[in-house]
Amino acid sequence: LLRVKNPMIDEQVVLRPTLLHGLLEAVQTNFNHGAESVRLFEIGRVFAAGEKEESARLGLVLSGPKLGRSWRAGVGAAFDLFDLKALLESGLGVAPGFVREDRPGLALCLRVEIAGIAVGFAGQLPPAGARALDAAGPVLVAELALEPLHGVAGGMRSAFRGLAKYPAVVRDIALLAPDAVTHE
Repeated sequence: LLRVKNPMIDEQVVLRPTLLHGLLEAVQTNFNHGAESVRLFEIGRVFAAGEKEESARLGLVLSGPKLGRSWRAGVGAAFDLFDLKALLESGLGVAPGFVREDRPGLALCLRVEIAGIAVGFAGQLPPAGARALDAAGPVLVAELALEPLHGVAGGMRSAFRGLAKYPAVVRDIALLAPDAVTHE
């Protein structure tokens, strides 16, 4: 870890070595505020001691049911490691290779490789770690270095969809009013 010489806040005495700490805090906050499913990403800089001390990374977190409640069926199946792999394959635009590896803090872990170059990892938190975040199901994480992807995954594409003009409503309120009441 790289320490800050003059930290402004006592909790921020080191530079972040990974994006996952902030993402997992956001997962816990979302579950504490009633979210059933969480899908988050962050692109940011991380700092590690070594030759190259600063690098850009992409962090992903998935947890909860894939689909929300519907009138046809209850809650859908929860996200699993295969969903995370499919997300990485479709998002990168090239077929990455996945090699099983051991990583502290993860129950299941895969090294993500593109054209033989390791670009990151994907995995699942152990059940105790998921419970600590108040998650009802598995919590899946991934972190990829962006610099190796520029040369290898030249076909990467990005698409932005604007926010919905009429967002979904979770609560519905019905009122009975006399006919004399106008819409105003």
